[in-house]
Amino acid sequence: MTPTFLSASTLFSFSSKKARIITRLMGSTLCGIIALTGQHGFAAPLLQRAGGTLYQQILTQPGAIITPDEHTEQGTPSPGFLAYYVFARANDKLQIGSTKDHPNGWIKASQTLSWNHRLNAQFAPLAGRSRAIFMSTRQAEENLLNGNDPAADARAILSAGDHQPPNSQAAALEPDAWIDQKKHFYLLPILDAHNSEPDYTGAMLMHVAGATLPPPHEQKSDAAPPFRAGLVFVIDTTQSMQPYIEQTRNAINDIVSQINNAPLGHNFRFGLVGFRDQSRKDDPRLEYASKIFATPDFTQSSDAITSQIASVNEAHVSSFGFDEDPIAGLKTAITDIDWSSMQGRYIILVTDAGARDEHNPLSSTHLGITDLNRLAEKHDIALFVIHLHTPAGKKFNDTDRAEAQYRTLSAFPNTSSLYYPVGNGTSDNLTNDFNLVVRQLTQAILTQASHISGQHGSQTTPEGPSNDRMAIVEQAMRLRYIGQRDNASLPPMIEGYVASTDPVSNKTALRVNLLMKRNEMSNLASSLETILDQGEQSQLAPEQFFQRLQFAFAASARNPDALSHDGDAAHGTLGSLLPEYLNGLPYRSRIAQLTQERWNSLSAGEQDAILSDLRALIERYKLYESDTDGWHSINGGNDEDEKVYSVGLDDLP
Repeated sequence: MTPTFLSASTLFSFSSKKARIITRLMGSTLCGIIALTGQHGFAAPLLQRAGGTLYQQILTQPGAIITPDEHTEQGTPSPGFLAYYVFARANDKLQIGSTKDHPNGWIKASQTLSWNHRLNAQFAPLAGRSRAIFMSTRQAEENLLNGNDPAADARAILSAGDHQPPNSQAAALEPDAWIDQKKHFYLLPILDAHNSEPDYTGAMLMHVAGATLPPPHEQKSDAAPPFRAGLVFVIDTTQSMQPYIEQTRNAINDIVSQINNAPLGHNFRFGLVGFRDQSRKDDPRLEYASKIFATPDFTQSSDAITSQIASVNEAHVSSFGFDEDPIAGLKTAITDIDWSSMQGRYIILVTDAGARDEHNPLSSTHLGITDLNRLAEKHDIALFVIHLHTPAGKKFNDTDRAEAQYRTLSAFPNTSSLYYPVGNGTSDNLTNDFNLVVRQLTQAILTQASHISGQHGSQTTPEGPSNDRMAIVEQAMRLRYIGQRDNASLPPMIEGYVASTDPVSNKTALRVNLLMKRNEMSNLASSLETILDQGEQSQLAPEQFFQRLQFAFAASARNPDALSHDGDAAHGTLGSLLPEYLNGLPYRSRIAQLTQERWNSLSAGEQDAILSDLRALIERYKLYESDTDGWHSINGGNDEDEKVYSVGLDDLP
């Protein structure tokens, strides 16, 4: 049969090896009705296995009909890929409900897909890798991955594009359009998955089916926006930084004067955030931990920033220690500035010191370097770092540690980090070298904006440094703009087998997320906080403490409701619940892979590092809870409590 291909103009960008496929994701046998009763007097949903605690869940297929009872054929059409609990089974019909409280109606089993968890695939950024290939069968996908030359075989399929030969086993290709999930939230539910390595570090082969979910209320399509871009400098304004503050300010002013009356000047804005430190909270001369001096504001002229940043100066008093709090400044720039009108989003951090991370008691945010990198990626921001290697940094042995931090912070998908060191630990030519780098990098970003928007004025956008890093950043911003401009979304239905890793570039093509409800995320954060507090206060025996940590991971991934109960009663059956919760997960967190013996053998410092990471997770959940645009309905309603958020599996304990 000739495979049907969807046009790349209508498909969306379906948003870590060859080895034997092991570890089945879903092997639970569906069970009969049990005599439990819900809070409204209805029977509770069916369990996945007798004596277990996990409920059966399904997704509707496109064209499904929900009827009032099992005998009626006429009913209400249901959009595809809505999630329901299963309350009863009668012949070929299922009684289903959008919540666990009560059923809503009946549906033919043939019009559903079993989905006994909320694992969802999401496409990684496409820039820097090949389009994902969806094969029609599992065997075809395994043949592709385990062939003599998977990269060459994948290129052959990709070269045929959307016009595959009749004997092709490819069901669809990932198109080259980015999807704005705020407008077109899509589900790509994982129906089955296998990890290629016993320790869960390999690629995953996944059976997926997906489509864009309809919004609760039809949204009016806006006219295609022009490409707009914003660049926000986040500058260390502690003592010793005045020369670099002045040079950054001069560079901004000079560039603004160049583009002010040019076409690009209408679609590019600068912003500036300063950060200091809160290590001496009783000293008012430090003034702030972070402060917005200017935002990329398109309601004002491009030269409005000149007066707004004129007052930026270094602090009059030193802070405690050499490290500062750039994470506070970056969090302010990412979350407190409105980026919604910009398709090109850039931040440049300028600092001469390392960062107070989540382990530092003087951190004002208790977030880590990785947290900010993920936060920037969630907001589609390219985060650059200009790190000054000064004599002071060398004296305090800070430079190497800070460089490692900032390379992690500025990591960009499918390329190396956007890290730019300046200097070699001496004062020779440091200010001149910084002036050159900050101007070249800013001009390179302007050149990107000019290319994407189609405005090529050489006199207003002189060429800056050009390398693979900048090319991939430009491609990512271009794909984002094209997807938004063309209103890209998923096709009505797609199903196939796909690997989490691109066989051509060996880079991540799809990520696995858990869809969590707001109360589930809140319960997980509260549960973690309680466990950590009790552990630190020696209220729990070591075995009890470790077991509860493992339970928090397993329950969050398989049954978040279990985290809502209080006291020892909630954890009295941990030993019996853990195998059920861990069974079938294609991932094990750092906690889940540990054994009690291994935990006990760790030094106090190693245990403290793990616990500090868990504390940082709690702060990360708070960020997610406040991200109003990241919550979406998967049951067709508009109940805020039923909306879900995509949480990466490595965001679990």
